[in-house]
Amino acid sequence: MFLKEFGLPARIICEGFSISRAKLYRLLAPSKIDPLSSTMAVIAYEHPEYGYRRIHVLLKREGIKVNHKKVYRICSQ
Repeated sequence: MFLKEFGLPARIICEGFSISRAKLYRLLAPSKIDPLSSTMAVIAYEHPEYGYRRIHVLLKREGIKVNHKKVYRICSQ
């Protein structure tokens, strides 16, 4: 990991860059690729007229259990 390579404590690195330790660890963490958002992107590309409600119905028909609020949140991005 970055911190072990340089042998510096996280606190010192964070003070140097003026960021919190939580932000440092968030930056170093591997990114989470959400398969749901890629599935929704395909549906939205194929049917640009569909809103989040129709996309939610299509996901349910495909057997993907997801809350309508999460679908709305991803569509809003």
